[in-house]
Amino acid sequence: MTEKNNDIVVTPPSKDFVLFAKNGIITYVDMPEYGKIVLNIQNGQVVNEKVSTSKNH
Repeated sequence: MTEKNNDIVVTPPSKDFVLFAKNGIITYVDMPEYGKIVLNIQNGQVVNEKVSTSKNH
């Protein structure tokens, strides 16, 4: 019997990021220096993500 390895390695471009699954695919968004990340979820699944940045005074 042959085992098949389906591991996929994702290499994000930065060290500060958030991983999540969307449509069955693991994806990521970079964290802003100042701001927020909003993940919209329906039926237990992420359907949309929004990254907002702001300035620190």
